[in-house]
Amino acid sequence: PMMPAIAGLSAAHLAAILFPAMLRRLYVARDDDPAGAGALKTLIERAIPAGIEVVPLEPRLGDFNDDLTTFGPERLIARLQDQLRTEDAEHFRREAMGAFAHEVRTPLTSIKMVMELARRQSSHGELLLDTELAEMLKSSVEDLQQLADDLQEASRLERGKVALSTGPCEIATALDAARELAGNISLAGI
Repeated sequence: PMMPAIAGLSAAHLAAILFPAMLRRLYVARDDDPAGAGALKTLIERAIPAGIEVVPLEPRLGDFNDDLTTFGPERLIARLQDQLRTEDAEHFRREAMGAFAHEVRTPLTSIKMVMELARRQSSHGELLLDTELAEMLKSSVEDLQQLADDLQEASRLERGKVALSTGPCEIATALDAARELAGNISLAGI
């Protein structure tokens, strides 16, 4: 997700951190050792007078590297998600959904351009790609494009970035569009 981050690896780093004026919550990933406890204490002492809530993110074992190598990335991610504030976890999910939709579009555009170039460069109007393969690629690209469009639209709606127009509409058309969007979102596992 899109989230500002810094690495403070020493007492000097921590002392040099200037908190942004709009910061209200600070997540601190700390090691489970005396140095990590001391760093957390220092940050809390500096943050509280500035009106900043400090939320420690703590590993199960000694540090996050140990957690990663022992439990694997999925369990480490789950552990960290459990420690996030609910409203932040939801915000990060929405941001990730929008970023995913954007990232899917980039390779799709390249694939579409290559397919179009192959079509244009063919001799005597024949496709350079096998016709069946070209159709399969075209269909897959269109499906992924629709998924990316739907995910981006859902992300915009959730963030309040889409102005909705009210007024009369054809109810059957609106219901069909809602079913299609819901189906695409559930296919993406969201």
